[in-house]
Amino acid sequence: EHLDPKRLGQMERTVLAGYAPRWLLITTPNADYNPRLGLAPGRTRDADHKFEWGRIRFRNWARGLASRHGYDARFLGIGEADPDLGAPTQMVVLSRHAT
Repeated sequence: EHLDPKRLGQMERTVLAGYAPRWLLITTPNADYNPRLGLAPGRTRDADHKFEWGRIRFRNWARGLASRHGYDARFLGIGEADPDLGAPTQMVVLSRHAT
């Protein structure tokens, strides 16, 4: 959420294709949860956030990363989850396939 969305491809190439870490943890606010925080649609939690994604968009993006670079993706929530909106923060753990 701190990168301009146009730079996500560059981040992907640098980190996953270039450095190719064994594990990578990515956390980001869950935009689906924002109404519980009193935020109107389209509002972000912090002025520095360039974007915030809901669970489906985040999972689709992270699954694409995993698929393109030989990783497994495991999704977790951080914080007390709302039964309909999920946890306040979402996380993906990418683990590189053994070679």
